[in-house]
Parts: sequence; structure tokens; C-alpha cells
Amino acid sequence: MKIRQQLISALVLSTFSIPVLAERLISAEPYNNDYVTVTGFLGSRLDIDFDDGTGENDPGDGLHFSQAIALNWNYKENSEGELLFSNSLRTDGDQDIYVQYLHVGGRILFTNTTPFSTSIALGLGGTYINPTGDTYESNLAFSASMAAGIRYQFTDQLALRSDLRVYATLLREGHSESFCSGDDCSDGYLIEGEILTGIEYKF
Repeated sequence: MKIRQQLISALVLSTFSIPVLAERLISAEPYNNDYVTVTGFLGSRLDIDFDDGTGENDPGDGLHFSQAIALNWNYKENSEGELLFSNSLRTDGDQDIYVQYLHVGGRILFTNTTPFSTSIALGLGGTYINPTGDTYESNLAFSASMAAGIRYQFTDQLALRSDLRVYATLLREGHSESFCSGDDCSDGYLIEGEILTGIEYKF
């Protein structure tokens, strides 16, 4: 119950924080340093907490290899919009499930005179739950994410990026059936952490 309350609080905080980020990202004043970046990531994803609807929390089955791609665009100084797609394959018993996130949000950069910079980000979007085989159907669920990142700028165009990201997905009864069997499946949640490292190219 405590975990569920924390999850709801995090989602509410994300919902109210997105407009603040959006206000920073969209400005009526022209900005003469617009750019777009594309970043390809590789990393690992880990279950932080998982309730499949049976009332029994499952810590998951360890690390999952993940891949992600991010599109960022600059609208205002030290502020970026972000579109992120992340994919990972997890195994629950005999069932392989692709868990894919597509999130849109904003990122605030903290820069200095060195090649290093840090950032924080929030995102909202969907989680696509795609089991392999014909046992279960694919489902789409609402999710939110928070991230903290670090960037090292090699050149004006190339940078090394690393993100630590947390995803929170609300699983309705139909979604939870992808993770459990029987008639006990009901509403649940999935919280995953992800560490990503990749190369960013700026246009």
C-alpha cells in the first residue's frame, strides 16, 4: 500500500511538473541557438518494484539489456524538449515480454565552462507491453518517467551522454495478465530503473 501511494505521488508530481518544463521549453522570444540532437543508447534495465495484480510484490528477475534512442531539440537557453523510445526484453517464468517506452517531455540543462554538463528530465507517455507467442495479447499502458543525466562534449557536434532513468507504469487488469496467470490478476504497477550510455550527434 505504501509503494502504491508513493507511485501515485510520483505520477501526480510529474503531471504538475510537466507544465513548468513546457513553459521553459516554449518561448515567444526568438532564440538564435536552436539545435536538434539524436542519441543512440545502450544500457541495462532493472525492476525496482512490480505488482502483477495478485497482491504479491515481485522484485523481478535481474538486469535486462536495453536499447534506446532520444531526439532532443532546443527552444530556450538550457532547456530541451525530448522524445525518447526505449526497448527491453524481460522474462517472467516461461514468458518473454518486450517492454517498450515512448515518452515525450522536457529536459533542463545545468552548464558551466567545462565540457561537462548535467541535466534533469521528466516525461509522460505510454508503455507497450508486447509478449512473444500467442498466449497473451499486447497492451498499452500509461507511464511517466524521471531522469538525471550527464553529458561530456567532445566537439561542437559530438558528445557522450549517460542517463539514469526511472519509469513508473500503471497496469490495469488487462495489462497485468501479460505478467501473471489465473483469475487473480487485477490492477498493479511496474517500476523500472534504467542506466543508459550513448553517443549524441548535434545538427
